[in-house]
Amino acid sequence: MRPLGWVETFGATHEFLRAKRPAAPACLVLDVRLPGVSGLEFQRDLAEANIEIPIIFITGHADVPTDRTCNEGVAVEFLTKPFRGQEFLDAIRRLPETVRR
Repeated sequence: MRPLGWVETFGATHEFLRAKRPAAPACLVLDVRLPGVSGLEFQRDLAEANIEIPIIFITGHADVPTDRTCNEGVAVEFLTKPFRGQEFLDAIRRLPETVRR
């Protein structure tokens, strides 16, 4: 069993897709501009694969259309860089109430 607060990183989207999903509540933190497949494309790939995991998007290139696209999927939060650590922690703390909707 993994301890609470476990963080796992992946170097590429295909590594995440091959990994076993945790049994505990989890979220995915994605940059909108990933190398190769964008974060938005990966969000669509996850939906097509019926992988429902809340996403917190981070980006240094925010715009209104991107924000709307992220929020049409299972994105929970959209944080624009630079953001404070507390903003990130608050986004994670809001996950349980947001996922239930």
